[in-house]
Amino acid sequence: MALGNVEPPCVERMANFYLVMTLFHQGKPAEARALFTATEAKMKPLPADDQNPLGDNFDHDDLIIWLACKEAKALLAEAATPGK
Repeated sequence: MALGNVEPPCVERMANFYLVMTLFHQGKPAEARALFTATEAKMKPLPADDQNPLGDNFDHDDLIIWLACKEAKALLAEAATPGK
């Protein structure tokens, strides 16, 4: 069953990336990384051109997922940096 114009897998992927960030902030980095890896494997690849992310027939849902993915990835990468 679709929610409006949004497909359930799309909503699930969006929510999972936000859950990754929440898990990380709750002190559960291993769970956060596992969920990130599993969710990233199911999504479309990031756009080749960051300046024109909707240029290759992608839509606003893809953009939201990519932004959430990039934010979660940055958070996990920052935490993995020594001295942080």
